[in-house]
Amino acid sequence: MLSAPHRQLNRLCLTAILALALPALVTSSPVTGISANGTCGSGTCTAAGLATGALTIGSSTSGSYNFDVHEGDGDVYDVSGTFEDTFLAGTFLGFYPTVTLISGTAAGADTITLDLLQDFANGNSSTSWAGPYNEKITFDLSEAGITAEGQVFYSTNLDTTPQSVGLLGPVSGPGDYFLSATKTLGTLNGDLLVSDYQLTFTFPEGAPKGSFGSSPVPEPSQAIPVAIGLVGLLLFHLCKFRSRGVRA
Repeated sequence: MLSAPHRQLNRLCLTAILALALPALVTSSPVTGISANGTCGSGTCTAAGLATGALTIGSSTSGSYNFDVHEGDGDVYDVSGTFEDTFLAGTFLGFYPTVTLISGTAAGADTITLDLLQDFANGNSSTSWAGPYNEKITFDLSEAGITAEGQVFYSTNLDTTPQSVGLLGPVSGPGDYFLSATKTLGTLNGDLLVSDYQLTFTFPEGAPKGSFGSSPVPEPSQAIPVAIGLVGLLLFHLCKFRSRGVRA
């Protein structure tokens, strides 16, 4: 039979393990939207839908997308890739699209603006989301004359004017690029943080079929859920070891 100290230690260990495990396992049916030139191509892009499916603390979401963009000059582009958004120790946006010309030689210059839309909620209207924000954007451009730029905007349900962390670029291909910036944003009060991760790719007239611009996954990629699992496993074995020491 376990002693009172032993039972108390077990309860504390179980509470600590659950506190680590639940954020990695429980989500709030999160909603993410991806639009191209103002038209929703994947997920939900309405303000109401994004607010309803906002990420809550301890949750994450990821997925893939693939859709076509038809330009007025007849050019057709494929947009495909993945995203990974988390709200663990802080907010994180991961947006990794590739835009590829899939019709013939570009009839004219085309600009494709992509927006990853994600809301974060904490349930407390007195929260201030003000503070330093980081941007890290990678670009891979296949042809001369293709340009790319990006930035992340933040606002809240109370402070609705978007604030940019800073425009990165433009850069011009061919080549690989890694851009970063840090900026302190202020006056972001409310229970809902609204984010818009925007990437813009411009293709020149005459670009050959198969030309692409992308924002690939940087190396090394995130490993937060794995880290949580490892810490939980370590804590489990530590608690198991300590419980042997107080057994009656």
